[in-house]
Amino acid sequence: MLKVLLAHGADASGTDPVGSTLLHIAAKYRAMNVLEVLNASSVREDVNVGDSLFNTALHYAADGGQVEVAKVLFEMGADANLSNRRLTTPLHMAVSKAKFRMAKLLLEEGQADADARDFQGNTALLLLAAMSSSDMDENVSDSEEEEESVQLQMAKLLIEFGADVNAANTATATPLHCAMRRYDFDLVDLLLATGADVNLRNRFGDTPLHQAARLAMYPVMWEKLLKHGANLTAEDREGQTPMELIPNNVLRASVAEVVASLTDPKSHK
Repeated sequence: MLKVLLAHGADASGTDPVGSTLLHIAAKYRAMNVLEVLNASSVREDVNVGDSLFNTALHYAADGGQVEVAKVLFEMGADANLSNRRLTTPLHMAVSKAKFRMAKLLLEEGQADADARDFQGNTALLLLAAMSSSDMDENVSDSEEEEESVQLQMAKLLIEFGADVNAANTATATPLHCAMRRYDFDLVDLLLATGADVNLRNRFGDTPLHQAARLAMYPVMWEKLLKHGANLTAEDREGQTPMELIPNNVLRASVAEVVASLTDPKSHK
């Protein structure tokens, strides 16, 4: 029917009250037959048109994890790096919805910029690092790998495609700050192994070591950070060092033992 309508001059580029074209709607609801017809028509030239929110058809495909839809859109010339009113790209959307296969497609075929920033300065990796397990659980992942969390898989994917592990958002939080705040030790390990700077500060002047103190983290986390060059004497905005922020004497004593073992030459013999 759509072919007949188009053959008789129907305008497939018209928009509804919120600026959505037929292409936006087809992408959102995975209307593959409609997309194939549009792909063979002049509408393909409008593949990067945004609606009232500046969302393109690819934004909607990414948000829903519609990989096959995205493949057709790429055939039509979709740009994976266009952003909407909130400066969100399709990659931001795919990551925030735990759509691993979609994120992989955007990076591989769409050459999506892994370090594109939204209106709060968040890269996809920053968004990922700030997401809790419950946030991820609310979305159905399309990853087939079960041995590690989709969050860790996504982080590895983004880093593989050049994501800056030290990028900071408008609150000057880095992925390491975000992972520390969520007690995501697997992600912390990955970030440390891929070059995360352990002495960068957030808006409160906190380094990750300050966070370890505030969050009463076990001495093993202190050991990891110190082995990666964390500055034990760094002061936060209030002039306090990490050791001064430890909330109880028992933990302070345990951390002191770790510090001593790392600084005492005898312990390394």
